[in-house]
Amino acid sequence: MALSLYGLISSAERDFIINGVNDDMRTDGRTCNDFRVIEMETGCIETTNGSARVRIGSTELLVGVKAELEKATLADGDAGRLEFSVDCSPNATPMFEGRRGGQDIEAEIATLFNRFYQAEEFMDRKKLTVVPNAWCWVLYVDILILEVGGNLVDASSIAVKAALLDTRLPLLNIEKGDEDEFDIQVSDDPLDGEELDVHPPLTVTVAKLGHRYIVDPTDEEEAVTLASLIVSVNENGEARGMKQSGKGSLDPSSIIEMISIAKKAAKTLHRSVNRAVAATEDEDIRRL
Repeated sequence: MALSLYGLISSAERDFIINGVNDDMRTDGRTCNDFRVIEMETGCIETTNGSARVRIGSTELLVGVKAELEKATLADGDAGRLEFSVDCSPNATPMFEGRRGGQDIEAEIATLFNRFYQAEEFMDRKKLTVVPNAWCWVLYVDILILEVGGNLVDASSIAVKAALLDTRLPLLNIEKGDEDEFDIQVSDDPLDGEELDVHPPLTVTVAKLGHRYIVDPTDEEEAVTLASLIVSVNENGEARGMKQSGKGSLDPSSIIEMISIAKKAAKTLHRSVNRAVAATEDEDIRRL
């Protein structure tokens, strides 16, 4: 999934990028399996229950998680739910100005995360139940894209994971009234809450350039990529979902190799994000 710069990259630039990848030397000095430096900050939005800001290269995102107490629907039953939304700042990239490109990216990323977060292993939604079949927590996860410099999906997944790990649900005082009605009082103390029991996945996007595969592609690399694979990986390093993007095709052997690369990269990312969220450093911004 990329904002294509196709047409803005000359054939000479294209050859330079691909030849470098074939030699395991990318234009920014990284090898094919290296991520750019990741900067992360949590608890940066006071009006949310959890938040995170992530920057990878020139890609920057802000994620806020808002917990709302709502009446359960028939579809909810005795479980709560997560809902993802994505918004692109008009200043994120010139390609968002006066075009539907931003709206398309918003819909694609929101749909992808809603699908990847369906697995029960990431969160037992029954723990979001307040009163079975009556009241539940709904977690609204809002992703704001501030700047685009490639690899939006992976940057979003890191920010979402960090924000969910930062989320605290307010404590409740529940009293049963007449006619099966409930009086629910929500604590207004931001420190009076409980952590989510959540194990968010991470995505790793593996792009095929020339005869090699790379992770964390920049926007220039995405512009010369014909096909890539977005893989959702849990904390045990197991692939739990995937999506192919781009106009090109991938043969089965390529897909198998790309999944293997994604799983290895995701295990390292999971450890780094978990350590960064749990850290009690003096610095507000942590580097992974």
